[in-house]
Amino acid sequence: KVIIFSSVYGNEDGCFFINKAANLMNVAVSRAKDSFLVFGDSGCLTGNEKTAAGLLKNMTKTVVE
Repeated sequence: KVIIFSSVYGNEDGCFFINKAANLMNVAVSRAKDSFLVFGDSGCLTGNEKTAAGLLKNMTKTVVE
């Protein structure tokens, strides 16, 4: 019911995977029934609404650093 999502693999791995396989984001979001929690580097959430990272950026309202 709750999905916890991290936007990065590690310090040196980068953020590329979010947009590389957009279907993975679709699966994660669609399986979250009660909550979808996002943790990680908000700098990874770049792009426009045609990218998975861009959509996630637009949907993320609160960022705690």
